[in-house]
Amino acid sequence: MKTTTLRVIALAAATVLALGGPACAAGAGSGSGGAGSGGSTSAGTSGGGAGTGGNGGAAAGSSTQGTTATQQQSAAQTRELVRTQEQSLTLTRTQLKTQEQELAQTRDQLRLQDQALTGTREQLKTQEQLLARTREQIKAHEQAVPSVREQLQAQEQAQVRTLEQLKSQEQLQLQIRDQLKTLDQIQARTHEQLKAQELAQTRTRDQLKLL
Repeated sequence: MKTTTLRVIALAAATVLALGGPACAAGAGSGSGGAGSGGSTSAGTSGGGAGTGGNGGAAAGSSTQGTTATQQQSAAQTRELVRTQEQSLTLTRTQLKTQEQELAQTRDQLRLQDQALTGTREQLKTQEQLLARTREQIKAHEQAVPSVREQLQAQEQAQVRTLEQLKSQEQLQLQIRDQLKTLDQIQARTHEQLKAQELAQTRTRDQLKLL
């Protein structure tokens, strides 16, 4: 189970690193779109001014063609960026689903361990009650039955070993809970980054519609 937990942590870390790239790309794409729009307006205005001198019709037509080509190129770049971002979002959702499944398995294993620990505690309580009765019997027959003392000593040694095993299991349980808490935090950050990417994707689509 420890191997599974480490694999989940590694996958979550890779997802967080992967999410940094598309977010930056989205910002760069927005900037490119803005530059394309500004250049188009400037080109159209200068073309109109040049046309006033006499050959304005030809200059305006050439400027309009240049503006249209720039807009088409900007739109194609924006579409390619949207397609790339959609592929990245699809991969992120797949990784997120895998992480959620592995977290569910970890929680199930934790629940089973809790049940096993509960059973161990109940057995320990039963053993303690049995030891108490045995001590009372030994006290009553201490001189007549010396072998019972040896049995009690053996039971007490077994009790000590059981307590040590229970302590070790509880420490392992605490470690698993800490790892699960870390995974939940990574999962929450991944959800937030996915939400931010989806918002950036929406803004990019809106810019594409304006083009």
